[in-house]
Amino acid sequence: MGPIIVITLLAAQGGPIALPPMPPPPRVMAAPPPPVIHAPAPPPSPIGKRPATPRGNPGTWVTSNDYPSRALREELEGTTRFRLIVSADGRTSHCEVRESSGSLALDQTTCSTIRRRARFNPAIDHQGAAIEGSWTSAVRWQIPTDGLQTLGARNGFQRFVIAADGSITHCRRGNPYSEPSGYSVTCDPVAAYQPFRDNTGAAAARQVTITTIRSISDAD
Repeated sequence: MGPIIVITLLAAQGGPIALPPMPPPPRVMAAPPPPVIHAPAPPPSPIGKRPATPRGNPGTWVTSNDYPSRALREELEGTTRFRLIVSADGRTSHCEVRESSGSLALDQTTCSTIRRRARFNPAIDHQGAAIEGSWTSAVRWQIPTDGLQTLGARNGFQRFVIAADGSITHCRRGNPYSEPSGYSVTCDPVAAYQPFRDNTGAAAARQVTITTIRSISDAD
């Protein structure tokens, strides 16, 4: 068996060789925080849309003084339903009859009078701007009784018989427009008349009809 050789490594100066230090473990970096997202501010709440509304009392826009004279003469009554177009400045730009009263004079007076006198708060859109709108209503035309009864504004009808002795019988009165089924209202006997005479000169009974027509016109 051959000899055993032991080799010892020595530094140049005769000391042991120093190994280099171990490098430190890598530093783990913390994850950056997520970015903060700022949501945009919500838009301002929209203004509620509003329809056109009358200024003042619409009941004063048409009065009994506006009753057309032709309709009074013909004793016409009825209800006119209409629709107004209201512009952005609060004035009416158009009037449309939606349901007629049955009288052209009443319908025309309704629109012409309303358009002349009506004023509105205009309609408002969602942004608060004035826009065109509409308004619907009706006018009921009814012949006024204040003062007109004493003037005898309505047409009258009276029928009676003058008997041979001059007395009055079968007296009836009425209104040919308000009582189309007949003039059955009994009137008070009027004063006696001179009797009528036939061709021979003898007294004879005769039926008499008196029709009274009142006329109303516009004042000058």
